[in-house]
Amino acid sequence: MPPWMLAPWLFPLWAAGALRAPLSGDVTQDISPFTNLFSPQVALNFAGDPRIERDVVSEVASYGRQLGVLTEALLAVAGDSDDPAVRRLRAMQADVEAVKARHASDPRAAAEQAMARLRREDPAAFAVLLERLSAEDPDEPPVSP
Repeated sequence: MPPWMLAPWLFPLWAAGALRAPLSGDVTQDISPFTNLFSPQVALNFAGDPRIERDVVSEVASYGRQLGVLTEALLAVAGDSDDPAVRRLRAMQADVEAVKARHASDPRAAAEQAMARLRREDPAAFAVLLERLSAEDPDEPPVSP
């Protein structure tokens, strides 16, 4: 049943193609920050080709990584300068590192969780892995399966 039959006053909208019933049209959506209009944190104004920008960010380095490299280079050139701008940049770099440390994962905790899950879901694979890890020389790099 067309939606306009349930609400006849919507017929002009439906006939003009402005009204769609659920699953009656495209179900794909680009949610990249380049097209997301509802993201107040991201405002991207490219002077160049957005396709190149997207590829650089996805294949070379994120904006954060690019800024990190530039910050490191600038602070290396600045040396022991006590200029207020350099002090602010150092403080900003320290703040960024603190946020990164706060979000860093604990590899031991992650390994313990993974091992506990493996023990529950596949006890035989857990036993094989435990035996292999116990038999390996701790000074040797792990053997790839």
